[in-house]
Amino acid sequence: EGMKSYKYKSLKEKIEKKKEQEAQVAVEKNELLTNISQLKVKLRELKKVEKHPSGSNHDQRGASNTSSKGGPILSKAIEVNLILVKEKRMQAIKRCEEQMLKLRTEYEAKAKLLAEIRSKIDSIKFETAKL
Repeated sequence: EGMKSYKYKSLKEKIEKKKEQEAQVAVEKNELLTNISQLKVKLRELKKVEKHPSGSNHDQRGASNTSSKGGPILSKAIEVNLILVKEKRMQAIKRCEEQMLKLRTEYEAKAKLLAEIRSKIDSIKFETAKL
């Protein structure tokens, strides 16, 4: 009877440890989900600027025509600046997409780990129930 009690207590402790681990992984998984959502918003904003150049002060196609005083040198400088801004935005989009892919991979790994932990908890509970 004493051995049964010891084993039962041991299994209960295992369950508690697994539940703590489960809670931690669940928190990490939710944080990743929040980060992914924030990245989605950022990505949408970056792409929105790209899709609507007329409404944006970053990428106005007519900008070179609006400066009648500046002449061809200023016009060329504006054009070069617009290209640089567009390249920076494209790089930002690429970085954002890479980061999102990395976070999604981490998220899937956490989800898998969570499933494994829950499965382990269930098997320990089953073992406990047999006692």
